[in-house]
Amino acid sequence: MQIAILGAGSWGTALACLLSQIGHDIVLWSKKSMVVNEINSYHTNTKYCSNKIIPVCIKATNDIEDVKNSDIVFFVVPTSAIKSMAHLILTAGCINPTTILVSCSKGIDAECLELPFSTLECYFPSNPIAVLSGPNFASEIMDGKPAAANIASYNISIAKIISDAMNHNSFSAYPVNDPIAVQVAGIVKNIVAISCGLAMGWNMGENARAIAFSMGLAEMSSLCETMGGDKNNLLGLAGIGDLFLTCASTNSRNNKLGVSIAQGVKINSNTLVEGALSTAGLRILAIKLGLHMPLCNFVSGVVSGNVLACSKQYSSVLLCRHSETV
Repeated sequence: MQIAILGAGSWGTALACLLSQIGHDIVLWSKKSMVVNEINSYHTNTKYCSNKIIPVCIKATNDIEDVKNSDIVFFVVPTSAIKSMAHLILTAGCINPTTILVSCSKGIDAECLELPFSTLECYFPSNPIAVLSGPNFASEIMDGKPAAANIASYNISIAKIISDAMNHNSFSAYPVNDPIAVQVAGIVKNIVAISCGLAMGWNMGENARAIAFSMGLAEMSSLCETMGGDKNNLLGLAGIGDLFLTCASTNSRNNKLGVSIAQGVKINSNTLVEGALSTAGLRILAIKLGLHMPLCNFVSGVVSGNVLACSKQYSSVLLCRHSETV
């Protein structure tokens, strides 16, 4: 297959390496000329992938025309960049009606409250669309360590095509037909991971982290059902699997962010940490839907600076007695 990957960060580069090992022809697009030149000249991407070696067969480019004639296009850009990326390839005429589009972004558009799947549907109403999500650290995939994810589409046959294209001796993609559940999980799990990092940074103990994990899963389930997803699909890799990894691992960027906030570090306004970028949009969405999401709302307030970041305040949130949240 001819596969294009839009975004040469750590995850986009890891996917490129995985898919090239399977035997696909890979075009890895980045808007950054320095990244493109380094990949093509030295077969490394030190800014995002440390000292990992990238297969020689991967072609990096910043020319969107090189995406043409791809069988599958993976969007591996921040959620805030999905619209501009979709507009770019649409106006360039790079996509034909049979091209399968896969969102790998975990977040929500803070302005229009759209999920990435819906954004792609608006720009490409005739194309098959899917979502890839799971408990995956890019560095481990590049090292060939075991990993798995869910690939979700309303058309399960499309999900199976992508799954077959991705399955490898170190990676499995499991098809599901619930893009809503998979995307909701991807949004909420990052915010819950920040909350677990707060508990770690304030030295509140493992019990507090367990409460945050449980509350986060309950809030995730509530949002999933309200948006039309099946909460049972949260029991898979993209749901509780990714929630566990992001909350439990000290390698998680979202977890690290929570620890840093608890230690008094100010958030960089240019941060690309997915959880921080999603908090405002999720809070507005919860209000719009009439949902009670105290944990996610607290994290949103802390990230924005509108809520005092202290362990006493956080403890009161964790111990709020609302039966629907625990």
